[in-house]
Amino acid sequence: MNDIVINCAICADLMPLVKDDVASEESKEAVIKHIAACDSCASLWGYSGIEILESTENKTTIDDKKVFENIRKGIYKFIFAFMIIGLLWGVAIINSVNMFYNIIIMPILGACSYYIFRRKFYIFSIMVFVSVVLRSVIEYFVEFGNGAHIGIDLLNSSFTWGLIHVTFTLAGVLIAFLLHFAFGKTK
Repeated sequence: MNDIVINCAICADLMPLVKDDVASEESKEAVIKHIAACDSCASLWGYSGIEILESTENKTTIDDKKVFENIRKGIYKFIFAFMIIGLLWGVAIINSVNMFYNIIIMPILGACSYYIFRRKFYIFSIMVFVSVVLRSVIEYFVEFGNGAHIGIDLLNSSFTWGLIHVTFTLAGVLIAFLLHFAFGKTK
């Protein structure tokens, strides 16, 4: 390689590229040689000449797979939190004027459960069913007090509402599966 001599202005321009490990090998060597000979540029860099050589050679590379895995985990956590909040909201509005929003909420949650659980999507459907039945039973006991007993009507209506919500959830799972199949997403 030819000995490239650079002045202080060019060295200062190349320093960020060398620090980020994107400069060419010739530029790195020229900056390192210049900093070893020039005290003002060495102080601008912040290291002595030997430390410069070591810091440019020992650069750690970013592992793309690890970064994408961390992003994917963050997305999964967000979607799971969204599912739990959506489930609580959907169950909370069962006997209110807003109960028909569950026609939209539950399929969205079902699609999210397919994205998170894939083949074990039924886990979330079971959570929906249990949540709806428990809410109906608790509401019944709160409304009628300690003297209430669980009758066949209570269980029948609770199971019916649970099955309706599970059906909406499974519709969302089906939609997510069909979209997954249609776009051919593979690992």
